[in-house]
Amino acid sequence: MPALQEPITWHRFAPETFDLGRETVGLGEGTSMGIYGAERCIVDAFRLRRLEGPEPGQ
Repeated sequence: MPALQEPITWHRFAPETFDLGRETVGLGEGTSMGIYGAERCIVDAFRLRRLEGPEPGQ
């Protein structure tokens, strides 16, 4: 297993909003994973942009 040197930031979201825009995708053999739709990802990117900073070159 490769080791990563990248920083990780954990975010805690309100439990009542956890399932908004989230769906379960089957991965086969009884395994599934939760994934957020495009709309939720865009909203979260705008909500969290103050934590991550601007894009390089801006």
